[in-house]
This record gives sequence, structure tokens and C-alpha cells, in this order.
Amino acid sequence: MSEVARSITYRLYPNKNQEMKMNHFLDCTRRAYNRLVEICKTRIEHNLGFPSDFDLIRMVTKIRQRNEEMQDVHSGCFHSVAKRVHTAFVRWAKGCKDGAGFPRFKSWKRFDSFKYQINQFSFVGKDGKKGGRERIRLGKIGLLKYRNPYVIKGECKSAVVFRRKIGNHFEWYVSITSVYEGYGKDTTFVDPVFVRKDVGIDLGLENLATLSDGKIIPNDKTYKKKEKSLSKIQRKISECEIDTPDYQKQLSKLTHKYKRVRNHRDDLYHKITRYLSERYSNIYMEELPVKEMVEDSFKGMRKSFSDASWGIFTKLICYKAAEAGNNVVFVNPAYTSQLCSSCGNMVSKDLSVRVHNCPNCGLVISRDENAAINILNRGLRLQTVAGNSLNSHDG
Repeated sequence: MSEVARSITYRLYPNKNQEMKMNHFLDCTRRAYNRLVEICKTRIEHNLGFPSDFDLIRMVTKIRQRNEEMQDVHSGCFHSVAKRVHTAFVRWAKGCKDGAGFPRFKSWKRFDSFKYQINQFSFVGKDGKKGGRERIRLGKIGLLKYRNPYVIKGECKSAVVFRRKIGNHFEWYVSITSVYEGYGKDTTFVDPVFVRKDVGIDLGLENLATLSDGKIIPNDKTYKKKEKSLSKIQRKISECEIDTPDYQKQLSKLTHKYKRVRNHRDDLYHKITRYLSERYSNIYMEELPVKEMVEDSFKGMRKSFSDASWGIFTKLICYKAAEAGNNVVFVNPAYTSQLCSSCGNMVSKDLSVRVHNCPNCGLVISRDENAAINILNRGLRLQTVAGNSLNSHDG
């Protein structure tokens, strides 16, 4: 069995006093963050390099000791801020591919989370005693109500408390990361006789996913269904003066609409990826540069790519497959739709042609299913080559 890390998000329901404390935590940790960024920036300007994470922890400890209002904030949250600043500068120094720029100062609108480390939070009963799960205790904040029936497996490692602005108020959440032993490859979920097999998955816009065994997962097009109502509210907002009661009312409606779109998509993708990870063994997918594809496409296609959310789908299926003891293997996406999955002949076609018709072997099949079979074949070849290489080294 392999060790698996997983994060579970719980909705928090703080009272007014607790929410004031949490906002105070955010304000103090934000100020500490900005002070550390200023120190690192000064050192870099003088060619001294930025400090290590241990040096930053020592600095933030002194900052906390010098400011009386920061004494009410848990020291572990400041240590997490130091690590956060160090990570930001390391990513900038390495020139990460995701476009990480030079760390900048955070205003209150851009700083919405603080973090607890292990043993600084716990699940307890309503009376605050260990053994229950009705409340979550956060260091120097107290016992908070929460909602999510999922019981965390394994050992809790960290907790990130964050807020989301919904209309004219904030919703509070906590994301808890735990580590536990995952399932083995011989685990059976549904039927004792059920044998999980390998599958190739071709992601698309007309259908979200087409599997190599012929199954099709339709694209729900969550955003497109709500686009007209969203546009209507956005037009009303544009007609209102900023910060007027009517403006705030329409803005609240808009954020709630977007929240429902996001929640619907997340729920659907969790169910689909759970289904795939439980019923298939090795999963083979194309290694698609989603961000570049969105940037290089025209407006209508960009909207469709964003609505399909391939990145979220891929992220979910990767960790759910790891939990089930499966592998997700990414293959080169070049010509998966053009090559014939039966004879290997190249059959050129543009995006408007949705059927693969091979003049060489006579295979007539859906374009996406043909691509999914090619993805599966490439993945199996990769696994065979890797296995042979490993055997030759062992010999």
C-alpha cells in the first residue's frame, strides 16, 4: 500500500467574535508577510540574496514579539507566513513555468488565508473534549462549527483557513491535509468478480471525455447554461453606480450565481473521476498544455476550454487514481486523432470532421474514440518500454 496525501475542505460557521479574531489573524499575518517581502527585496537589491526559510522564521518571530497586537495570533501562523514568503522567492528565482513573478506586497483584498501546522488544530466534541467530531478547535480562535460529513483518514498534517467573498459578506472554510495509506491495485470496489482494465481517455469539448472502450462522458457545459442569466446581471451591474445599495445587491446575485456554477461543476467532476478511478486500472491521457491552448485560441474557443475545465478534471482524476492504487500516465498528444488505431495509417482531417474513416483498412469509428484507442496504445507501449528497461538494469 502506498502513502497518499489528501486535502478535505470544510465550511466553517464562526460566530461574530470568532470572525473578528479570524480577520485579525489575516491582518496580522498579511502585515508580517509584507514586512518579510520588504526585507527580501532589500537584500536582493544589495546582491545579498534572499534569506533561508529558517532565517525568515527567526525574523517573523522578532516581528511578532515587537508588535503587541500580534501576540493574540498563533505563532504557528507566522511560521507558515515565513515559509510562504520563502517559497514565493524560490519559485521566482527558478523562473517557474506557471508564470510566477516577483513576490509583491499584499493588500487586504489579496490576502485571504492563514495556516496552522500539525498539533495546532484538532477535532473535538461540543464540550471541547477529545473523541468527538462536532467541532473543530483552531489555536487561539476556539471551537468552530463546520459542515462536511467526510471523515478524514490518517494523520492530519496542516490546516489552511481561508475566506471567499460572496456578495457583501465572506464565507469561511478550512482545508485540512492528511496522509494515509492508499488502496492497493488488487482492491475491488463494486463487484468481487469485477476486473479493472486499462483505459485511454480523450478529452474534448463536444463530449468531455471519450474512453477507449467506447463509453462517452457528455460535456455538461455548466457555464454555457448559465451564461444568459449571468450576462443579464452583469449588464445591470454596469448600469449601477459603484458601491450603491443596488450595485451591492446585483453583485451579491452575481457572486452567488458563480458559486452555484462552480459547485455544480466540482460535484459533477468529483463523481465522474471517482467512477473512472474505481472501474479502471491504469489510466492513459494526453499531456495537454491547457493554459497555452486557452491563450492561443479565439474568444469563443477560450470560453469553451474554460467551461470544460480540463485542468480541474485532470487534477481530480490523478489524486483519486492514486487513492485507488492506480497510475495516471500522460502520453504525447501528437496525431492521436489522425492516426488509424487499427492499421496505423495517417488519415488527415480537420476539426469539423468527427468520424474517422480509414481508406486503408476500412475502419469507420468516432474520431474521439479512435484518439482514445491511440492514447491507450501509446501508454501501453510506454509501460512496456519502461518495464523492459527496468528488467535490463536488474539483470
